[in-house]
Amino acid sequence: MEDLESKIATIEQLPIPILLGAGAGIATYFGAKEFFEYLQEQQIFLYLPSTVKTLALMYGGTVFQEVMLNYGRIRHRKIFHNFFKRSKEDPRQTINDIGVGILSGGLATPPTLVMAGKMALQRRVERAALPDSGTLTITLQREDMLPIIFNTALFAAPFGYFIYRVIQRKQTQTAQRAVALYVGTHLSALSKAKGAVEQYKKASQYYSSQFLHFSIAREQARLGNIEDAALSIYQGYQSQNEEPALQSGWGRKWFVMGLASDYRKILRKLKKNPSDLHAQLQQIILHAMVDNKQQLLTGLERLVSEQREHEDRQDLQLLYAITLAMYGDHDQARQQLVSLLDTMERREQGFKQLGDSVNEVFEYQPNKFIKNVAVFKRGQKDAIHAEAKITAALEEMLRQRPQNKVPKVLIEVEKADKAYLLMERGHGKSLEEIDKTDVYLQAADFLAYFHAHIPHSLSAKGKVDIIHSTRERLQNPHLGLEEKIVNDIIKNFMPVYGAVREMPYGFNCDAHPGNWMHLEDGSLLALDKEDKGIVPVGFDIANLSMGRKDMDTIIEAYWKNFINYAKMENKDKDSQEQFRLQCFNSVIYRAIAFTAAWSSPTRPRMHTKRSWALEHAMDTITKIRDRYETYYREHQQAYGALQQLFFAMRITLDPALRA
Repeated sequence: MEDLESKIATIEQLPIPILLGAGAGIATYFGAKEFFEYLQEQQIFLYLPSTVKTLALMYGGTVFQEVMLNYGRIRHRKIFHNFFKRSKEDPRQTINDIGVGILSGGLATPPTLVMAGKMALQRRVERAALPDSGTLTITLQREDMLPIIFNTALFAAPFGYFIYRVIQRKQTQTAQRAVALYVGTHLSALSKAKGAVEQYKKASQYYSSQFLHFSIAREQARLGNIEDAALSIYQGYQSQNEEPALQSGWGRKWFVMGLASDYRKILRKLKKNPSDLHAQLQQIILHAMVDNKQQLLTGLERLVSEQREHEDRQDLQLLYAITLAMYGDHDQARQQLVSLLDTMERREQGFKQLGDSVNEVFEYQPNKFIKNVAVFKRGQKDAIHAEAKITAALEEMLRQRPQNKVPKVLIEVEKADKAYLLMERGHGKSLEEIDKTDVYLQAADFLAYFHAHIPHSLSAKGKVDIIHSTRERLQNPHLGLEEKIVNDIIKNFMPVYGAVREMPYGFNCDAHPGNWMHLEDGSLLALDKEDKGIVPVGFDIANLSMGRKDMDTIIEAYWKNFINYAKMENKDKDSQEQFRLQCFNSVIYRAIAFTAAWSSPTRPRMHTKRSWALEHAMDTITKIRDRYETYYREHQQAYGALQQLFFAMRITLDPALRA
């Protein structure tokens, strides 16, 4: 008997072609649903070594069922007939469909064979053998389907090998994902958690599912990597993709039953050591996998309560707060976040400010999970509440545009005289780090969609008075301009004001490159959507494109997209040229705004950029002179005076020019 056990254990080491063939045999004889119903009736899930093998069996059968629906009721003869008939119509798709089906079906074989071996040992086998060919023949005391399945595998092996070689040459992403999942399930079953994590992550590169994130979290919890496990759980929360095998009701039902074995193991661990942090977290992950809200929240609450004295476990407290918010318990979520902020503020040096905005933006560095998942915004209560409201509205507006995003507001709280926003963190590169025209055109399209769709009523500040705003910026005490220079700029500002006031107005998106992030998935994230009023849309275009050689291209792309989104009619070439002139004048206005903002003593690294902004304003006036002769001649004196005044400001602000 021991010899048979050792031989059955070697089945998991069979070459992939044999496993592929066995999967083909299973799918050839039985439809997936009928096969699963039989296994459920026999309560075979109780014999499976682990949940991951349950998934492997289910995944294989599900994909095979889809293939069978596409090709009719497949039998030994028909499989070749349908295969070659379809291959004439669409050879590449046929090879992919059949190949992926057989590869996925192959995933089901090892757990099925191990399961059969266990059943054979338990039921007093009459005859059992493990030939060198890798086919297991078992005759049980009562007749069932298992011997037919295993004998069929021998017939299907050569065909499985043929398809395997085709997949090797094609290197399809689905095939590569299936192989990674196959290897990961076996490494997990062998308790090789580190290798399983690597394979699951490889599989998620091709198609990331909620199940894969939770599976990765389980292995990380086994390894004791609590911060990494918390991050994978959060990624599972965010994922909208189900594993293919879990998309049908019976598939999910069978999967839930398959968790029983693992759950019992964890309970045994916790019985021996109730405070085992790693086992507790694994138990919580199992509840997340089956969306057991009550047990998930109860488990997290207990875990956080036990770990509250350990400040290095702030990750679990934040995960609990986010989970509460996700399930709609916002009051409890806010309480947890306030408690967490109290702890974090005792380590004030852990906060690092990110960028410059009206509402301060921070990351929390001491904890890997918190740093990777969230940013904190802090400011006056009204300002923070307005940003939360605006961001939530924009998130809803962009629901059907996955290529455009704003940070998700997770929790909003008030603490003392300030308010905080906990916001989801994006991962990618700021447009300040990117010099690719196609990415800036993507931002121009996003901006056009924003301006065309954001209702002006979303801004409590309403329409900005441009002249008043210009004077206010020039009188910034940190800028230190003489009153005469301020008055002269305002006096000669009429051609700028006259051009921009005729533009369409839109929500001020503060669209400079530092407020855009090009994410790892290729989408764009728009940051800092504070309420800065309703302004001419050219201000945002100037923010985005000032100083770039491709400014004309960006303006043209924005205009075409905007008139499409706003459903504007009769916009000919002259209208486009008029809009370009208005954008050029917007650069002049924004140069003044930048110069004033960058004079703040809290932004010393921006002081040297003030001369850069004014230089671009001067260059833009030259561009207006060269390209819009009529308009320039009408306002030649004013534009000339502005150039001289801007140069005088540069001399005042830039020590290098004074020298």
